[in-house]
Parts: sequence; C-alpha cells; structure tokens
Amino acid sequence: MKALVTGGARSGKSGFAERLCMSRAPRACYIATAQAYDVEMKERIALHRLQRESAGYDWQTLEEAQALPELLRRLGGGVEPRLAAQGGNPADEASASGTSAASPLEQPDAAPTGEGRSVLQTAAQQSVVAEQQRGSDTANLRASQASQPSAVPMVLVDCLTLWLSNVLLAAGEDGEAASRAAMDALVIAVKQYPGPLVIVTNEVGDGIVPEYPLGRLYRDLSGMMNQRIARLCDEVFLVTAGIPVELKQLEYKL
Repeated sequence: MKALVTGGARSGKSGFAERLCMSRAPRACYIATAQAYDVEMKERIALHRLQRESAGYDWQTLEEAQALPELLRRLGGGVEPRLAAQGGNPADEASASGTSAASPLEQPDAAPTGEGRSVLQTAAQQSVVAEQQRGSDTANLRASQASQPSAVPMVLVDCLTLWLSNVLLAAGEDGEAASRAAMDALVIAVKQYPGPLVIVTNEVGDGIVPEYPLGRLYRDLSGMMNQRIARLCDEVFLVTAGIPVELKQLEYKL
C-alpha cells in the first residue's frame, strides 16, 4: 500500500498521515526532511515532535534532508543502520543463523561408565539424527525465505516539498538539473519500495504566483513531482481544513 497525502499549509495533512500509519501498522519509521534554518522552522519541527510523542505510538524517527531515495532503498533492503536496535534473544539469533546453543550433552563432564555409557551413546546417536534434521529444516527455511519478500517497515515521509527545496537550494546554479535527477531517483525508490509507504507533500501551486524565478521553478517542479508520485500510489488524499478526501475514488477517467 502506497498513499500520498497532499494539501495546503496547516491543512491537517501531517496529522492525518500519522493517524493513517497508526491505523495500519503497530509501528512505523518517520522520515523527517525538514531542516531548522530559522526559529520558525525550529518551532514547527518541535511541534511535530511533540505531536508524535504524545500519540502513544511507536515511531522511529530518521532525519534526511536530501538523500531520501537512498534512504528508502536501504529501508527496503533492511540495512538502515540508523534505526534504533530492537533488542532480541541471542538464542533466537543463533537459531536464525543455523546454529544452536550447546546442549547438556555437549558440556564437559566425567567419563561415564557402564549403563551411563550406553545411555550416552544412544543420546549421541539421537543427537546426530536431530542435527541432520535441523540441517534439512534450515535449508528448507532459507529456501522459503528466499522466495518471500523480507519484512520492511511502514514508512511515513514528511514531506516531499521540503525535501525538494533542500535539493534545489543545495545545488545552486545547477538546481533545476539536480532537482530533476533527484526526482527521477525518488520515483524509482518509491516504485520499488516493498513495504507500506505514506508520503506527505504540499500543493504549492495553489497559492499566488511566486515573484521570483527560483520560486516559480520550485512551484513547477513541485507540481510535476506530485503528479509523478501520485501515479505510483494506491491512494491519494487531499486534506482541506482537516478533512481528508481520497481522490482516486473520485477520479474521472477518460
């Protein structure tokens, strides 16, 4: 399931996107693209953090201002090192790797005699058979895992338009070319992400025409980006005055 959530500033889109994740998974990875350039942005970031913390939900937050496509690829492959460790049972890890903790029969002890030796020999034979069976089971498990997609986290990206502005401004004079290349990479990453994904963006073009060329370029790139991502998503929500409407159900198809 991939969903795009769009709307104007302070429309309630981020809150809705968070609730959407909470209704569909017990935990999620939150990718924050905002950079604290000034006091106002710091306050916005702090507000979003407070909302997440007070929701009583298991969020794992990753901050990524520019390398969003690369981060999605790592998360999709289960190799993102910045995710907080979840803990685990060493015995479970040993079992998953095809090894097991030493059994009492493998512990050093005094040499048995008489009946004890006979019992131990029988146990040893049973252990060999069990080990062979474990080897067969492990091979079957690995074959089964290879044929199934790995579990990947529910991801919330908030938001695409801030990410695009970060890329555009960081590239300077090459901003348009860099932004278009980054958008191409993002489209591929979103399309290939194997897990549930919720993406927040903004309808920048719904406001006034920007006064400066850079602002108009950003508006145009944002609109094109939203269209491309929307085509990849199963659901597209427009949030206005805190009310979400799913647009693909209402889409008029020619």
